[in-house]
Amino acid sequence: MEFEKVMVTIIKNNLLELLVFLAVFISGVWFNNGANVNQTSRFDMIFSFVEPGTSDSMSFRINRFCLRDGGSNTYDWANNPAHDHNVYSNKAPGPALMGIPVYFFLYHIETIIGLDPWDWNITYINFWLINIAVT
Repeated sequence: MEFEKVMVTIIKNNLLELLVFLAVFISGVWFNNGANVNQTSRFDMIFSFVEPGTSDSMSFRINRFCLRDGGSNTYDWANNPAHDHNVYSNKAPGPALMGIPVYFFLYHIETIIGLDPWDWNITYINFWLINIAVT
């Protein structure tokens, strides 16, 4: 009973701050564009870094997501053929650096409980959860 009184008092005393926080938070996560080419360029960096067993693992290379025959899931990429033939996202790495720990956790939990992180529905949920965490 005492806990309930304390919580009610905290909410009453901080209602304005709570409402502002909720408005900003909801507006940030509500407009998740998910799988368009702009966002997937950022998510590709995260997926490449976290997912084991590929030539892009533990790096920001997004080679496996950028097929040069037009089958890419993003067009926001860059490379320097004079240096190497790897493909990288042309986005700032900050959001990816913040999203890597989130996806690391999601990927390994999903794998442990038997979900396929490559399933499109799971991937889209991961987009949304990473967006919430990074926002």
